Amino acid sequence: MNEVRDDRRVLILGISIALGALVAAVIIRALWSAYNANHPYIIGDWEIHYAGGFVRRGLVGEIVRALSNAFSIEPRVVVIVLQVLAYAFFFVAGLTLVLPVIVESPRFAFLVCSPLTFSFAAVSPEGGGRKEILFLAALSFQALTLVRHPGSGSIAHLAVLSAFDVALVLSHEVLILFIPFQFLLVRWCSPGPVTNSRLVVAAVPVAVAFIAAALFHGNQSQVATICSSLGENAPERCNDFSAISWLGVSNLSAIKSGYYMMTQPPFIEITTAQGFLLGLVPFSLLAANGMIPTLLQERLRERGGQMLLIACLLLPLPGFVVGTDHGRWMFVWWSAAMLVLAATARTRRAEGTESGSGRFPWMMAFWSIFLLLYATAWNMPGVCCPEAIGRGALGRLVAAIPF
Repeated sequence: MNEVRDDRRVLILGISIALGALVAAVIIRALWSAYNANHPYIIGDWEIHYAGGFVRRGLVGEIVRALSNAFSIEPRVVVIVLQVLAYAFFFVAGLTLVLPVIVESPRFAFLVCSPLTFSFAAVSPEGGGRKEILFLAALSFQALTLVRHPGSGSIAHLAVLSAFDVALVLSHEVLILFIPFQFLLVRWCSPGPVTNSRLVVAAVPVAVAFIAAALFHGNQSQVATICSSLGENAPERCNDFSAISWLGVSNLSAIKSGYYMMTQPPFIEITTAQGFLLGLVPFSLLAANGMIPTLLQERLRERGGQMLLIACLLLPLPGFVVGTDHGRWMFVWWSAAMLVLAATARTRRAEGTESGSGRFPWMMAFWSIFLLLYATAWNMPGVCCPEAIGRGALGRLVAAIPF
């Protein structure tokens, strides 16, 4: 019997690694295509720096500029390397976090974790290279650290977490909408209670960074300075049509542009509804399995965190009001929630308690249908268009097969 279990573990591990390598190959291919095309957004957003003065989203670009000058490497190459490293952190840490669950119950685990593996937004050139991968990488690494080293939650740990969050917000200000997930992880996965006062103190620098990003929005002079400093490495149409050019667009103009885009067919509400329903499926299964109700009851009673949980639910809503990338941010929300649940479940198991492993006779059929639906349908990179159908990971792989 033990030999059978060992063989099963090896088989499941092999399949998991193979799937991870397959997704990684698709991501690298998408990023390499963006590099060759000098994509104005996938590359340009990472090249914003402080040559013209402090400006929002400039921290990563400043790091790119420093590394490029120090090692005499093209900035675009540095951008691709940083992106690949961020994806590696996310997938390695995330897979390590959920691997024990995958080995124990592979069908159910692949079903509920499919948003993390089969339909990750980076598999399309439109979605690859977006800065939210920095947040997901940081969150997955934090979740794994809390599971492996439960002594976290100290003042030093919160100081490091706060510094990372400041860096995230200075890289992309919208990421502040998802920062509560990181503090909720600390609250639920630390061995002892983490006081609200410590969390508030840790959150203050993050709020200051967000205010600074909002005040120093940028202007046309900074756009010209940044594009000029990049020279041949500037993204295509740098001054007029790139992530860098948006620094010269006022917040009011950006909101108006988003409004007009959202009111055009096929209507962004369709994107939102589909993204919500597809992401809701694995959480519904976890609720039916008894995992979510049990974890919420225990954590809310023992560790607190009610306000943090509400913040995780409600804080992203302003982003949906003023932005057009509904599917993009919804995917980040579902992925962050899945990572928090995985870390909380692992911590609970380490404390000596077990969740029910409800098995249903229709699970295999529903698993297959769900994966095909999620992987081949909408990739949800932003405003949905009819031609976006089939841009999931599996859809792209099928399209690449010559017939």
